[in-house]
Amino acid sequence: MSCIVEKFSHFIELTAEERETLKHLEKEECTYRKREVIFSQDRSVENLYVIKEGLAISYCEHSDGGRIVLNFHFPGDLVNAMTLGLGETPYSLMAVSDSVLCPFPKSGFSELFSQSARLTSLIYAFGMLDNTVLIDRLRAIGRMSAENRLALLILQIHARLNLFSDHETLEFDAPISQEIMADAVGLTPVYVNRILSNFREQGLLSFRSRRVVIHDKPALLKMSEFKDRYYNLDISWLPSEHATAQDSIDRTTN
Repeated sequence: MSCIVEKFSHFIELTAEERETLKHLEKEECTYRKREVIFSQDRSVENLYVIKEGLAISYCEHSDGGRIVLNFHFPGDLVNAMTLGLGETPYSLMAVSDSVLCPFPKSGFSELFSQSARLTSLIYAFGMLDNTVLIDRLRAIGRMSAENRLALLILQIHARLNLFSDHETLEFDAPISQEIMADAVGLTPVYVNRILSNFREQGLLSFRSRRVVIHDKPALLKMSEFKDRYYNLDISWLPSEHATAQDSIDRTTN
């Protein structure tokens, strides 16, 4: 199954036409090696991307050479849709592992918008979801201890990886270096390593060879104030399955 179809199917029952529309976004494929930069911030980017395999991060670089990791992008995610109205993208995109991405021009999104108001609305909802997850993490950076914000990050990644699972698993692969974790929560890699060691000693979780095992999720939930935004996504407002974008506009104006 198409990874983007799988993601959308988790939230709504897709029609055959909607499935074909989404599959069309994955028509072209480009392979990127680990740590390869796909596009750089403050540049004009003409494509949107569907993550088909692997993992990517979007991040901003500082003039002093530092960076802040904004979002993690997993298979099925659509990258760059929320910057359609910008002449330059405000962030860079890098493959964290060997990855396959499907690029398509911005005009392809225009076609999707005209064909299906429901799919367009769901893409918008996913974009706002990503923003909300980022807000949760920025709020944690501003007011939580280092341990609590790292716990929040791990639970956020865990929730996203469990999105398609029939049952929750507390053991999962996370091909994310401690350096990337540090850049996502405003810490140093050395500090992240120390916290992960403390978590292991306290029986909270273990992180070895890029594999995470959660041993005490209730404790992690309490210390991080984590909310599963993926599980609570509200789609009750989506247009009907046969509505086009023009139909929705006409109903709004009449």
